[in-house]
Amino acid sequence: MNSKVIKIETAVLAILLTGMTGCTQNDTSASESENASANDLHIFQMEPLENGQDMPEALTYINSGYEDDILYEITSPELEENTDYRIFKYSQSCASYLYYEDSIYQLGEFFGGLGLTSFASADINSDGKDELYFTFSWGSGMHRAKAGYFDPIKKEPVIFSDSYFDRDWIIVKTDYETLSLYTAEMVSSHQEKTAFAKMAMRSDVYSKAATIMFQNDEIILKLNDNL
Repeated sequence: MNSKVIKIETAVLAILLTGMTGCTQNDTSASESENASANDLHIFQMEPLENGQDMPEALTYINSGYEDDILYEITSPELEENTDYRIFKYSQSCASYLYYEDSIYQLGEFFGGLGLTSFASADINSDGKDELYFTFSWGSGMHRAKAGYFDPIKKEPVIFSDSYFDRDWIIVKTDYETLSLYTAEMVSSHQEKTAFAKMAMRSDVYSKAATIMFQNDEIILKLNDNL
């Protein structure tokens, strides 16, 4: 299974989390996973594609600067079926890239964080083409989560100015007009080779932090009033 948000019943989630152990200092331990509460309702699973596909030549020239860093394609089935977006992420540095119409675009910052943590496509501005929305985290000493989107018309990534500190965000599709951001934490089995290219993010139903919507002719991120 590739990257996607799963709305999951508590019993099934408990089974899923029981088999996961941590891979960084931000991970949840196995014992904590076993005690997952009934509020854990959203999981974003990031996995490399099982079937090896040709790597775009332009990506082979990118050097992350990390030793033994492997670049994996993590495009989800939904993106494969409905868009021309292809997403790639390095296993060690967390650097993430979008490949679209023969060009490469970096998807947010990554140093000191998890890099890309979730993504989804949606036509929020109703211009006939799905934007690619994504969340990421970075920050050595001050961990911060941010969100942005890639505009396929202007062919450029846009990063929202708001940040959330000390936790991560994941995107949850709510309807055809809005997307929701939930605070999340990583729960993932440690696999040295795939590392940050294969991980799961979880959130609970009460942790909604923001909404992405179209308002006054622009796509905006609106934080919850209690933040």
